[in-house]
Amino acid sequence: MPTFTVSIPTDLKEKIDRHPEINWPEYLKQKFGVRINELKKFKKSRRNLNAVQLRLAAKPLRK
Repeated sequence: MPTFTVSIPTDLKEKIDRHPEINWPEYLKQKFGVRINELKKFKKSRRNLNAVQLRLAAKPLRK
């Protein structure tokens, strides 16, 4: 599995270290997955919106 390294401020590291009960790498993997899924949904919505706009633009106006 690839490794992903992140630099964080010292004060944040100290706060993280106060919670050893949390598996931080697993937590971050889940959060990254959630965000990636959100981005996929956004991209799909954007494509759908663009398709609707194209159809509306191609449709003649009724009087």
